[in-house]
Amino acid sequence: MISDANQAKPRKKRGPRFPVRGQKLPQSKLTNQDIRDIKSSKLQREKLLEYIRENLSNEAIAARFGVHHRTVEKVLQGQTWRHIT
Repeated sequence: MISDANQAKPRKKRGPRFPVRGQKLPQSKLTNQDIRDIKSSKLQREKLLEYIRENLSNEAIAARFGVHHRTVEKVLQGQTWRHIT
């Protein structure tokens, strides 16, 4: 709780009450649209990684072909079936 003594003190002059932020800063290199694009890219990346995990991981490939995931790993490492390119 704010005491009566603190309420009576005048506010010190320390710059604007609400400082300039974002693209309004003179040194800013990004615009509001750039930030939206960056955040959108992050969301797209998360969706793509989820798709990869669900459909293109060794486990997913193994499930699709009905084999153990280690079988897929050995094929990809060239330990088995190396005669097929």
